[in-house]
Amino acid sequence: MWEPPSTEKDFRPSGLKNTKMEIPVLSDLRRLDGRLQRLLVFSGTNVISFQCLGGSIVILFARHIGMPVSWVGHLMAFHAVSTFLVMFTVPLVDRFGPKRIMMFAWGARCLVVTPVLFMPFLVRASDPRAGWILLLVATLMFSLIRGLGMGGWIPILHEVVPRNRRGVYFSVETGVIQSVNILVSLMVALVLGAHATLARFLNIYAIGIGTGLVSVYLLSRARCGEKSAIPEHGKSSWQAYRTAFADGAFVRYTLLASLCLASVIWLNSAIILYLRDALGFSDGTIMFLLAMGSLAVAISIRAWGRYADRNGSRQTTALALSGFGLAALGWVFLHPAAPWTILPVVLPVLCAGMLFSAAFVLSINRGMLCLVREKGRVGYANLWILGTAIAMGTTPILVGQMIEGFGLWGFRSCFLIACLGAAFCSVACFSLPEEGKPPVPYLTALLRPSHPLRTLGRVVWITLGRDASNQETPDKTNAEERTCAGES
Repeated sequence: MWEPPSTEKDFRPSGLKNTKMEIPVLSDLRRLDGRLQRLLVFSGTNVISFQCLGGSIVILFARHIGMPVSWVGHLMAFHAVSTFLVMFTVPLVDRFGPKRIMMFAWGARCLVVTPVLFMPFLVRASDPRAGWILLLVATLMFSLIRGLGMGGWIPILHEVVPRNRRGVYFSVETGVIQSVNILVSLMVALVLGAHATLARFLNIYAIGIGTGLVSVYLLSRARCGEKSAIPEHGKSSWQAYRTAFADGAFVRYTLLASLCLASVIWLNSAIILYLRDALGFSDGTIMFLLAMGSLAVAISIRAWGRYADRNGSRQTTALALSGFGLAALGWVFLHPAAPWTILPVVLPVLCAGMLFSAAFVLSINRGMLCLVREKGRVGYANLWILGTAIAMGTTPILVGQMIEGFGLWGFRSCFLIACLGAAFCSVACFSLPEEGKPPVPYLTALLRPSHPLRTLGRVVWITLGRDASNQETPDKTNAEERTCAGES
């Protein structure tokens, strides 16, 4: 059995005697200034709207009205594919500023989904295909307008988040988002109940539209993104793309991060369909499971954010992917006919997958911001969005086709691809840039493919916040300031 190491200094659980019991998200939230806190309030409100209009609830809604699985795969891909529109937002961001672009897009995307509220009239007057088409078109328009506005978000973050607080910010943001996800998932579970109806789904949509408009108001009050990103020396705004593509380190990072992200999405795109169609859980039970997964993320994500600030994104990403690969493998053994495939067993496997995928997203976003240059930052942001959109857009379509074509074996194939892909990417992550930090000491002790239980122990130790890098010790007071050092 693996035990926490006592001889390797990077993992020694030191400084525990005077540790205070604090709520992780709240303690780190106090370390951020008022402007970042207000930005987090906007993010939390925006999450409520997105989860009601474009999150997991849409998958359950689509299956409730009988939409085929292959169509659902396209539905899940809309959000990612539409981000290709971000390449056309460079002149708009340059001219109007990122904040104005986001406010317009975030408001318009809520209005275009209002026709879904009239679905009962279509469903009763014609065949179910009318409802399918209405949901597809509304979600597509929602996604397209959202894609036009996304070009302003990363420039805003790059503007207001200090470099030595990016790991803390993303861990707090993830904690806030997951806390909101918990409340939304529990609310949806209560609204849907054991037997979901069309009216209940539409009530959730109405809540999403209302909170979306509130988030636009909150963004208008935030002090960020006011100034336009004027091109330097009168050059064309498209010069930002040439600057980003000329940065070989950033391009390589984006390519590998997209491959890693695809491995994660192979599992995440299939889980809800597997829970509903293969394991037979009700819509309300599925939302309850997702709420518990979000709770696990909210409790532990702070430790991963601090670990990333101390040790760099490269190491953090590799460890998070290792844990995710093991969680994906666990779904292979949750066969519908197996006596152990019950709620108490499914819950920890689901929570583990959500936790490690959240830690992975935190680490790759932090690493991306550390590589973005001030010159051409809009081009960097859009290159990142476009690169990751390829993985996020194509993978759900493949998942839908595989499940519809092969049934249960299609689900199993998705789980195995996620497991093997995560294992490969966790090793490949060590080729990523070091973000200005010196080589990581005791690197071979971190990730040993031949010792999976040892690696799992490391991952669990970090998740619990017991790793030495997560302890407040005097010799590490300025460690966060050294992260991203040498960045221009």
